[in-house]
Amino acid sequence: MMDIGVTVFLGFLIGCLIMTMGGGGGGYYLGVMTTVLGLSASAAASTSLVTALPPLLMGVVSYSHEKQINYKVGFRMMAYAAPAVIIGSIAARFIDEKLYSIIVGLILAMIGVQFVLRSFKKKGKRKNDHSQTFNKVAPGLFGSLGGLMCGIGGLSGGAPVMSGLLFMGLDFTNAAATSAFTLTGIVAMGIVCHIRTGNVVWSAGIGLMIGSIIGAFVMPMLLTKLDPKKLNKYMVPILGVLLIVMGIKNMMMG
Repeated sequence: MMDIGVTVFLGFLIGCLIMTMGGGGGGYYLGVMTTVLGLSASAAASTSLVTALPPLLMGVVSYSHEKQINYKVGFRMMAYAAPAVIIGSIAARFIDEKLYSIIVGLILAMIGVQFVLRSFKKKGKRKNDHSQTFNKVAPGLFGSLGGLMCGIGGLSGGAPVMSGLLFMGLDFTNAAATSAFTLTGIVAMGIVCHIRTGNVVWSAGIGLMIGSIIGAFVMPMLLTKLDPKKLNKYMVPILGVLLIVMGIKNMMMG
């Protein structure tokens, strides 16, 4: 088993990253657990979700203290995501994993391209009817997609949730805070659904959990001290590129 200090350090990096990206990071946990720690896919899915919940809660506490969470939007997304987690966990038995990876990859890549293109466009001050309609549909659409990703693949669903919040017009810090809040509900439901099919390997998860809790406590305070406009300017295209890379990786795994 890897030295506890190394796993704590890896967890700290993941904790900082997932709070910057809105609480998503199930893919990073899964990647470390399967490639570095050598866990099976089912054990990694269960362990990653259990590992992700405490730092998410810590991040929510920090963001709440800074008054950055949009609870109304967060609860709406959570309401759509919860049943999607259950449906996804049941459907996972019948859906071909390769096909699922390709579909999710395409969705992530398309969202990423939209983010990159959007960063080069000048923002208008007017909101048209289409954007207002989208804002009504977005919580259900992106919340459900996040729930399905959690239910089927054991991921936190952070990418679609964060993407939806940014598309709805929240600035980067508000989107990250609201996403972290939403994902606490998604991940908690995912733990209930996945704990039956995979064993939690505490020896692998405890170091990552400790490190990620520390990272999740520190990063929200740093983000709230930065200029929101600069964060949007630089982080949105970076998130877009990461989504494109994640999408391509998912499609190649299909």
